Amino acid sequence: MPLVALKPLKARLVIEDGRENVLVMRVALADGESVVLSPGGRLEALRGVLRIRERPDEPRRHRPRVAGTMVYVPAAARDGAPGTAKFQVNVALSSRKFEALLRIALAGALPTKFFVDAGEKVSPTRTRGLGYGKGAAGRTKVWDTAGFRTLPVTDFSMVLPVTIPASTAPGTDGGLPLQELVGDNLHLAELAEEMLSAHAESRATLTAALAIIGIIVLLILLADLVLVFK
Repeated sequence: MPLVALKPLKARLVIEDGRENVLVMRVALADGESVVLSPGGRLEALRGVLRIRERPDEPRRHRPRVAGTMVYVPAAARDGAPGTAKFQVNVALSSRKFEALLRIALAGALPTKFFVDAGEKVSPTRTRGLGYGKGAAGRTKVWDTAGFRTLPVTDFSMVLPVTIPASTAPGTDGGLPLQELVGDNLHLAELAEEMLSAHAESRATLTAALAIIGIIVLLILLADLVLVFK
């Protein structure tokens, strides 16, 4: 079955007290993607809106079979000026997946690409409303917007960007240049040597002081003995 690939253009987050959070994105068809509209036009020439709302986590057996809708909105004239057609995709994500998407969006990034599986399934390999047809360039995707302005979205997936930290350059350890590490080690060695020297000097001074005290005590004892034997 055909998948429609979308790319995000910009996004905004709608938070309303007492209601589900919604991430709204301006989207267009991904590069290289093409969908012919019947009776005329192409989907890649239109701009769309992708609305992703947060859905409470549910057991797998209770999850809805339809993830959302894909809607074609025909052009409508306003104030005598011709309007432009557009499309809108409405889907719901579980809280866990929505939180991952929200973290990416708040970090200033957007998903690389979205994939929408839309169309009314009539068999495991065939859908109505969105399918394949023959065009000038060969086999192409065709959306019958005249008979199926609203398509059920049975599956929705996205490609999230992953930021990999730059590898450390040669001659580094833990992100610090080797020169800085060597300098730090030399500084620590100098401090250790100073501490050992100070400790040795203190120990020598203490030993000398104890020796002098011992000599004084010995002299006092000898003087006392002399007085006793006189």
